[in-house]
Amino acid sequence: MYMYIFILVTLLVLIGVNKYVRNTNLFLVSIDVLFSLSMGLRGTSVGTDTSMYGAIYSSMAQNPLNSPLFWKFPVYNVYNYIIAQIFNSYQIELFINALIINSIVLYVIKKYSKNIELSIYLYYTLYFYFTAFNITRQYMAISFCLIFLHFLIEKKLIKASIFILLAVGIHTTSIIGLIFIPIVYIPWTKKRFLVAISSISVMFIFTGKFISLFMSTFSNYSIYSNGATTTLSTQNDGNRIFLSLFYLGMIIISIVYSPNKLTENNISEESSTYLQRYYIFQLLASIGTMIGLVFNRDILILRIELFFSIFLIILITYTMKEILEKSGPIQEFIIKSVMCLLAVVPFFVQLGKNIGGMLPYMFFWQ
Repeated sequence: MYMYIFILVTLLVLIGVNKYVRNTNLFLVSIDVLFSLSMGLRGTSVGTDTSMYGAIYSSMAQNPLNSPLFWKFPVYNVYNYIIAQIFNSYQIELFINALIINSIVLYVIKKYSKNIELSIYLYYTLYFYFTAFNITRQYMAISFCLIFLHFLIEKKLIKASIFILLAVGIHTTSIIGLIFIPIVYIPWTKKRFLVAISSISVMFIFTGKFISLFMSTFSNYSIYSNGATTTLSTQNDGNRIFLSLFYLGMIIISIVYSPNKLTENNISEESSTYLQRYYIFQLLASIGTMIGLVFNRDILILRIELFFSIFLIILITYTMKEILEKSGPIQEFIIKSVMCLLAVVPFFVQLGKNIGGMLPYMFFWQ
């Protein structure tokens, strides 16, 4: 655990230094190096999935077209093959995977977060960073879906189409990212948000039929049915509901502090953009939270939940902005301190339970 505490302390030091230096790009590069090195230099014993991905790498290194895995995730397999031909090292692939995931997450944070330091802190303490140690292939797909969302917001549809296709080619569950399209283009208000959340809740009644359809279409995901023991189950075992309850608290606070400007008819373009993004991230994070609460023991659905819950690290910064605008200096300090303390609880709880097999941390040469 000492390694992860060291990273947390280093992260806090870098945040403190950035308060004085105020160089966002330098700060983000420093964080990227810190996160990617610790993720990329780990041994295969760190993370319950790491050795499995090593086997996939070995399978694809020689002749990917003859591998039975190829057509299950062709983009990732071609990527494995290229890495094998250039570097001939699974350790190099671990590092490149880490660099891709962390760079994209940090880029999206830079583009949309209202408090970059807080978003990065939440990315680490809410265990999103650690989840990427395990389900690396899906997390690469999630990162591509983040870019897909970014290009949707920017109305760059060709680039968006490329990234969603790449994401699906890496992990089939990325098809769920198509839900981002109506979420981005609907002009949101508080009323529409509440209607959407209520409708989605009702739709969960039919989730069983959806799962059956998905399983029959993509048979390679049948391992997640009937309580199959997979590596993601180590992140579950009924403990997921407590994290989802924490997320729910954040969602409720975000709804309570929704901007009052929603009732005004004549607002600036900047305010309109801010409100739209507030509700985009609120809806996405809410979907993830509801999935985590209702389907906390369904491994396949929890795989889908990950595409949504990560947006909490963006949404919370919007909520904090709304709260702090109504607070004085002392209140602001107290609120920020409480937020940081609350966020570190899931970090120590999950790490203490060794969720995902993160302990002990070992470098690849050990």
